[in-house]
Amino acid sequence: YSNQINPVCIPDGSIIYEGKDSFATGYGHLVSDGTPSRYLMEVNMKILTKERCQQKFRSANMTIELCAGDNENKDTCQGD
Repeated sequence: YSNQINPVCIPDGSIIYEGKDSFATGYGHLVSDGTPSRYLMEVNMKILTKERCQQKFRSANMTIELCAGDNENKDTCQGD
C-alpha cells in the first residue's frame, strides 16, 4: 500500500446502501460489442434493493454483492 493505494473497507452489514449513489470506472466499451474507450470513464448509478437485484441478476450473491443501475440509461459494459 502507499499514499495513493489503500485497502478497501468491507462493510459489516449494518449500513443500508439501497438508493445511495455508487460510482463505477473503467475503460470498457461505450456501446455493446463496441471497442474499449481510450479514456477512463465514470458512471454514477443508484444501489438497487436486494429484491430488484435478484429480479435483474438472478445469479447475484446478495451476501457479497451490491447491484447498481436500473433504467437510468447509464451502465457499465464489457471491459469495466
